Amino acid sequence: MAPDWTRRHLIYGSAGMAASGFMQGKTTDAESDSPALHIPPRDSSGAGVLRAVVIGHTGAGNYGHGLDQVFCEIPGVEMAAVADEDEAGREETREKIGAERSYAEFDEMLAKEKPDLVCIAPRWTGERFPMAMAALQAGAHILVENPFTQTLAEADELLAVAEQQGRKIAVAHPMLTDPHVEKFYEQSRRHIGELLEMRVYGKMDDRAGGEDLLVQGSHLFDLVRLFGGEAEWCTARIRSGGHEATLADVKQSRHEDLGPILGDDISAQIAMDSGVNVTFTSRTGLRDAVGPWGIEFIGSRSVMRLQAGEQATFSYLQSPDPRAHTRDEQWKRWPDEEPYHEDFNGATGRHAANRILVTDWLDAIAGEEESDPKCSGYRAMKTLEMIHGIWQAGLTGERVKFPLVDREHPLASEEL
Repeated sequence: MAPDWTRRHLIYGSAGMAASGFMQGKTTDAESDSPALHIPPRDSSGAGVLRAVVIGHTGAGNYGHGLDQVFCEIPGVEMAAVADEDEAGREETREKIGAERSYAEFDEMLAKEKPDLVCIAPRWTGERFPMAMAALQAGAHILVENPFTQTLAEADELLAVAEQQGRKIAVAHPMLTDPHVEKFYEQSRRHIGELLEMRVYGKMDDRAGGEDLLVQGSHLFDLVRLFGGEAEWCTARIRSGGHEATLADVKQSRHEDLGPILGDDISAQIAMDSGVNVTFTSRTGLRDAVGPWGIEFIGSRSVMRLQAGEQATFSYLQSPDPRAHTRDEQWKRWPDEEPYHEDFNGATGRHAANRILVTDWLDAIAGEEESDPKCSGYRAMKTLEMIHGIWQAGLTGERVKFPLVDREHPLASEEL
């Protein structure tokens, strides 16, 4: 099975990206002293310095998962400015990331700075589309926090403008560039045999259901597409407060402005064109029984578990025996020859994950190959399409085929 992104020299043996250097570690949002990645200076044409800016909104999504610092300490990238409507948050961020200037309005910053790279950092998605569109129209390549957009129509429009402008969109789905994910992709048949099913589980904390589907599902469905191909159709059952969910149950997130969401109990079935079957589960109260959010890869010989996070960790079921009277199964960390607690060139946790994602994006911008970054805007649109398909299937009680014809939000109503 071949991925729909072009394989690059990025991981395993190039540009300081050896997998042994990218391991799990703890970090905080305040860290900003990680050493640089070893990439040459370049601009959109492959030479010179790239001017970078960050758009955030303190108090309204802030700067996502460490995205204020994605350009720090990278050779060939000049951290020019930051935009944030909140004065105190703006100045604090400017000092932390070493930006030369700061602006209250992102459109003023884009007009004056004329950046090559723009990071759209707020986690809240209410301002996502105008921020991203303004950056593209200013001629910049963009890195966007997850979720990509609120509607498929918005995603389609951003992708069309990026294509017209010759710009590259990357979305913050760092597990797709995790070296252990790629290694398992390459070796999956050796370990589990033919891949038959994927069981996808959300975090199932106080965001269980619709918010879990949207936020965690975006990351996990990206991996589902990598391993399983394209989604052909889906069915779903969605419950809210103990009853079958209807449009009357649509609400806004309690935590963030992510657009309308639905359900506290979601069970979905997705058929992939490879023949692999996929289930998604997020249900209030199920967290302790299921364990960490992630994916179980069910093969013809064994099972591999992916525990999601800034870096994914894997465990492997050794010698399963379905005929045994007891289920004394032994799970083993994989890959066992590599420790999980080393750093990546001095960066750990989310900073290591973000740096690998950004470097892949910069490789795509440099034009060494005619391809999108691995965590592309197109891939993010396709994962959002799967999420919207599940909501549509749950509301209608019918099988929903992909790609979706209706590109507006399936939960939109005049009351919201």
